[in-house]
Amino acid sequence: MSASIVERNTIFAYGGLATPLAMIGYPIAIWLIPFYAEVVGIPLYIIANLLLIARFTDVITDPILGQLGDSTKTSIGRRKPWIILGVPLMMFAIYKLFIPGGEVSISYFVIYMMLMYLGSTIISIPYGAWGAEISPDYHQRSRVVGGREGWTLIGLLISALIPLAIEVSGQGISFSDSIYRMLAAIFVFQDFATSGKMSDILASMGIGIIILLPLFAAWALWKVPDPMPKVEKKIPLFEGLKYASADVVDLDSLKTGGRRAGTFFALNGMIAKISAMLAVWAAAILVDFSGFIPGTENNEGAILALRALYCLGCAAFFLPALFLTWYYPLTKEKHQALRNELESQN
Repeated sequence: MSASIVERNTIFAYGGLATPLAMIGYPIAIWLIPFYAEVVGIPLYIIANLLLIARFTDVITDPILGQLGDSTKTSIGRRKPWIILGVPLMMFAIYKLFIPGGEVSISYFVIYMMLMYLGSTIISIPYGAWGAEISPDYHQRSRVVGGREGWTLIGLLISALIPLAIEVSGQGISFSDSIYRMLAAIFVFQDFATSGKMSDILASMGIGIIILLPLFAAWALWKVPDPMPKVEKKIPLFEGLKYASADVVDLDSLKTGGRRAGTFFALNGMIAKISAMLAVWAAAILVDFSGFIPGTENNEGAILALRALYCLGCAAFFLPALFLTWYYPLTKEKHQALRNELESQN
C-alpha cells in the first residue's frame, strides 16, 4: 500500500460515519436512563444494573468479532461486509429502543439494549480497524483519525441541539431568540425544561440516527478503499490477546506476523466500553443515592450532586488521560523504524 497522501474526500467519506455513531452515545448516557425512569417507570437503580448486564455482553462479542473481521476475505474487502451487516441491525434496535410502542417491560429494555450494543460492535470494530488500514503513514493516519474525530464532534453537537430545539419549539418565539436560548444553555448553563418532553426528544434523536446512519455508511462504502493485507498470518484468538496487550497495530503486526487491526480495535473497544459501562452504572447509582428523582422537583442538594458528578467526576478521569497522551512514546521516528522493520519481513 502506498504511503502517499490520502485524499481529503476519502477522509471526509470515512469520517462521516462517526457522526451517527457519536449521536448514539449521547442519548444513552443522558436521555435514555431518565426516559425509561420517568416515562416508562423503571426504577433508576434497576436501569443502571440492566445497562451493566447488557453492556457486559461486549466483553464476549468484541474479541470474537475482531477476530472474525481480521479473517474475512471478500471481493469488497474485509471491513465493509461487517458494516453492511451492522447498519440495519442497529437501525432496528434504535427504533425499538428510542421509539417504544405499547407496554414496555424490563425484558424489552434489556433485549433491545443488547441488540443495539451488538449492532454498534459489528460496525465500530471494523470501522476503527478500517481507519488504521487506509494508510501506513504516521501523519496520514493522524489525518484520518483527525477527520473522524471532527465528524464525531459534529454528531455530539447535533445530539446536544436536538433537545434544545424541542424545548424552544412551539413557544411563539423568533428564530434568533431560539438560537440565543440554545447558545445560552450551552455556554452559560441556562436551564431549559425537558420534563414531559422526553418521548419527543428521544424519538427525534432516534429518527436522526436512523436517517444518517445508512447515508453516511453508504458514502464510506462507496468512496473509501478497503485494502487487503499482502501478508496475513492467522493468530489464534487467545494467543493474539496475549500479544495485543497495550501495543499499537503495527507493533502487534511485527510481534505476531499477522494483520490484526480488527482484533486490536476490539480489545481497545472492549476496554473503553467496560470503562463507559462502569461509569454510567456508577453515575446512575450515585445520582439515585443522592436523592435525585427524574421527572420531579428536586431540591438544591440533589441538583448540586448531579452537577458535581457530571463535571468534577469526568474531569478527575480526563486529567490522567491527558498526561498519558502528552507523553505517548511512539514518535514519528520510532514508528518509521517500526514500519521499515515490518516491511523488510514481507
